[in-house]
Amino acid sequence: MNPHQLAKEECANYDGGGCRNIIILDDLTNHLGPPLARCKLLNGQKCHYFEKCILPMKDFTRDARKEKMMKDAAAVYKMSLTANFDHYDASKSRLNGPCAMTGQVVRVPALPKRRISKNTSKNGVSEK
Repeated sequence: MNPHQLAKEECANYDGGGCRNIIILDDLTNHLGPPLARCKLLNGQKCHYFEKCILPMKDFTRDARKEKMMKDAAAVYKMSLTANFDHYDASKSRLNGPCAMTGQVVRVPALPKRRISKNTSKNGVSEK
């Protein structure tokens, strides 16, 4: 099972391939963002609701088969975020700008560019 399949099956925000974009904050209040035409998981993006509400369900299921499928989906999700991290551009992030709730300007620091020396192969291993 991949993360999108798990969201399709378990996510209350999932709406026919799109997202209602209701976010549950740490204090258990909710925030309604603009609906999204496409689920974030289809684009390999991080989803706060998926992380906080869907992934923890794997620890509470009593069905061993379902637990394994949920753990597999969680592993795929975490790996996809790691793979996308190298290509993250903070300047294009929606987090740069005023917070919808507090109005304070939020800035995400840009990540340093990866530098590869002449003696390093494409996989990051030194050739010396």
